[in-house]
Amino acid sequence: MPHDHRIVSEILLRLRDLLDGLGNNDAAQPWHVQAELDGAPHAPAVVDRPGLLVARAGMHRPLGETGRQAASNRSSGGLLRTGGEAPSGPLRNRPATVKVDTILSVKIVQVDLARRRIDPDLAPDPHSTEHWTDAELAVTAALAGAAVVRGMYGARLTRFEKSAGDFATDADLEAERVILDVIRTARPDDAVTGEESGRAGAHGTERMWLVDPLCGTLNYAVRNTLVAVNVALRVGPGITAAASADPFTHEVFWTDGERACVRSDGVDEELRPSPASRLVDVNLDPPFPNAPDFRAVRLLADDRFAERFRPRVVSTTLAVAWVAAGRRAAYVTDGHLRDSVHFAGGIALCQAAGCVVTGLHGQPPHTGAGGLVVAADQETHTALLRMISDQVSSDR
Repeated sequence: MPHDHRIVSEILLRLRDLLDGLGNNDAAQPWHVQAELDGAPHAPAVVDRPGLLVARAGMHRPLGETGRQAASNRSSGGLLRTGGEAPSGPLRNRPATVKVDTILSVKIVQVDLARRRIDPDLAPDPHSTEHWTDAELAVTAALAGAAVVRGMYGARLTRFEKSAGDFATDADLEAERVILDVIRTARPDDAVTGEESGRAGAHGTERMWLVDPLCGTLNYAVRNTLVAVNVALRVGPGITAAASADPFTHEVFWTDGERACVRSDGVDEELRPSPASRLVDVNLDPPFPNAPDFRAVRLLADDRFAERFRPRVVSTTLAVAWVAAGRRAAYVTDGHLRDSVHFAGGIALCQAAGCVVTGLHGQPPHTGAGGLVVAADQETHTALLRMISDQVSSDR
């Protein structure tokens, strides 16, 4: 049944209050809740309350607020109802069901008081955000956004037109809000640029977070799961930390500017580029600032391309991270990409992983004609540059 993600977050807030009132009044000890929504695992997001993080399988109480205080502060005429009598005694691992005005049902499948982390994707305690590295924060923010994207998948989404052929959805807006909440809680003095909300924060700061809450909106809107959630930090001229999360495989590709890894099930594995797949992803989405001299689509008609490579067009920058991970041999796109919320993280991942990364004509990224050619090795990169160069020369 379609549902509003904010309603779900409110349900979980009130559930936490209920659990606190039943058996846990120690404000320093959080409840951890894993939930199912209408029979499917639910991934709640950051809620609009300072210090409270609701990640994919965990929940933390706001700083300095007990459950009874929260319930008193947010009385709502009995929005939250529990099925049957309230359980007595310790609630650890006891099932419970919460219904809200018959709109939807949330089954609590685990309540764990003992562990601060009950899921590999769950971020560090938000009460200690000042101790996170920038890379940890990028991963945390990307995973929080990915939880929203995953949780809203398949729901009826409102579209908000942006330009001809481009739009945002409820999921884009909610995921961005969640990501920015995480970043601002941990780094309140940093500036941020979100794809949907634009730039915010102090002017002149060297630290700028670049946020793409849902790369692949058109895919997502038609229930295609090829999407990414991208978070990157630019300090001065360079990207120093980045994460690109796949909401549906629960993987997050990340870099601290030196290492490049993929995290899955709580385990980090070093990224190793490889040309073995021969798969080259070509971005066919506008803009095309180098047209008519260069059009990416014409690569697909080049006999040399067909002989050597196999084209892919997934229309999400998740494919850039795949080059770093050895799942693509290369990626090609037109465009001016400096401070791009879409590409900043993927470029940083590929550079840290040891890929060959240049503009369309082999120049350093973000210079000259712009564009991007990322390849797993020099041989692949050289072959693609030759095809691009010949395309440009034939038009002159």
